[in-house]
Amino acid sequence: MLAGACHEFGVGMTLDNGEAFRLYRMAADSGIAEGMHNVGAFLEQGLGVERDAGQAAEWFRKSAALGNPQSMTYLAKDGYRRPCP
Repeated sequence: MLAGACHEFGVGMTLDNGEAFRLYRMAADSGIAEGMHNVGAFLEQGLGVERDAGQAAEWFRKSAALGNPQSMTYLAKDGYRRPCP
């Protein structure tokens, strides 16, 4: 996670959102909720990857299911609510 943040913010290395996304995705694939949230945020904003709101929402859901409060907040936004049956 730290290496991803260093690439994301350019701390001690070149700012590289593509590499930050790759590192966050590795963390997410390992089951780390914060990594899942960051993957969702990058997908939502199109940082280092093509924008994909649907995939972003899925990552926020996975992260929220593990108790990540930031992802819970994102899901509470109108844009991420599932329609009522």
